[in-house]
Order: sequence, then C-alpha cells, then structure tokens
Amino acid sequence: MAATSRKFGRRIAIAALAVVGVLVAIAVAIPLAISSDAAKRAIVDQITYWTGRSFTFEGDARVQLYPYLTVRLRDAVIGNAEGMGDQPFIQMDVMTGKLEILPLLIGRLQFAEFRLANPRINLRTDAEGRGNWIMDGGAIGSQVSKGDKEGGTDELEPPSPFADIDLGRFLVRNGTIRYFDARSRRREQLTEVNLDFNWSSTARAATGSGSFTWRGEPVEFTGGVETPLALAAGGSSPLRIAFTAA
Repeated sequence: MAATSRKFGRRIAIAALAVVGVLVAIAVAIPLAISSDAAKRAIVDQITYWTGRSFTFEGDARVQLYPYLTVRLRDAVIGNAEGMGDQPFIQMDVMTGKLEILPLLIGRLQFAEFRLANPRINLRTDAEGRGNWIMDGGAIGSQVSKGDKEGGTDELEPPSPFADIDLGRFLVRNGTIRYFDARSRRREQLTEVNLDFNWSSTARAATGSGSFTWRGEPVEFTGGVETPLALAAGGSSPLRIAFTAA
C-alpha cells in the first residue's frame, strides 16, 4: 500500500514538474517570439493590407505580459479615403490588442480581442453619394469585387475575406461618431458610444450590442450583420437590429 502511494506521489510530482516546465518554456519563449518592432510591423501591415488605408500611431508598440498578453498602441489613426477631406477616418487614444498565446509560440500573431479607447469616427458621404466607410481598396475591396465576378476565388496572401480568418471580440469605449452628408449638408453626431461585438471569423456574421447618446437621448441596441466584409466593400448584407430609446 505504501509503495503504491509512493508511486502515485511520484507521478503527481512528475506531472506538476511537467506543467511548471511548460509554463517556464512559454514564459521564456514569449519575449523571444514577440517584440515591439515585430508587433508594430504586424499590426500596421495587416490593417493597411486589408483596408487599403494608412495606419499610424505615436511612439512604440507596448507589449504587456500581465494580466494578459497585449499589444498597446497610442494615438492610432486610420486614414480617410481619397477625396474625403483632411480628417482621418478613425482616431483613437489607445488601441489594445489581446494576443492568443499558442499561435504566438509558432511565430504567428493572432488577436483574440481589440479594445478601442475614446475613438473618434468620421463618417462622410461625398457629393456623388459615396461613403468613406466603403473599403474599395486593399484586400477587402479587391477580393469582394473579384468574388462577385469569379465566385470567391482566392489568389492573394494573406487569405482573402472569403477565407476563414480568425478575428475575435471588439470593444469600443466612450467613442464619438460624426456623420456629414456633402449633398444635403446634414450633420449628425453620436456620443458616449460603447460597443461590444463578436466577429469570430471573416466567414461568419458579426453580432453584438451597445449604447450611445443621440440628440441628448440615450439609445441602446443589439443586432447582427450577416456578411460584414461585403458591406464594408460597398456591397449589401442582411442586417438585424433592435433599438431601445425614448
């Protein structure tokens, strides 16, 4: 009986040491696998590639290991479409990306969550009725256009929107959305925008909920977009949304 207990104890000890070894290996590998320069290049290249817009931020990308593995960018800016004025499309005080650990160990940056702090989003419709939120450049526009003509073939790298690209959760905190229509000169503004939505992959729908203030009144909403990338490229998508307001 005592021998059996000793064997069981040794197995537990070996298992515990193995777990500790794995954790130590991960802790050692993470700083080697990711640096601020690597994170900066990956994020800038990915956003620029997909949107066809410039993406900049101030200072260096800040990598944090605790309590989660995150990359933080300050004063991040996504440029506007050509001919849509001098204001950027999106400005944000802080953009934080939460990284998946296992893909990182094989040298791949994969984000599980993005947080946008105090973003200012400038939406605009030009004199011809075209919106600046339409991503007709970059991989989104070119691949959706090609898909309409060729049935969704995929020849670009990284994979096109028709491929199943892992995305994740998106959180917007204390945002502001401004809208201007050059045809009617109409202006609208949403403040205190808070949004939480999940978009697990480019091949799936995006669903979520949130709240904002419009003309001094609070509004809450929930809903989903069936094909978000097609919508961003100027196409159409089924939309389901419900509002609660005064």
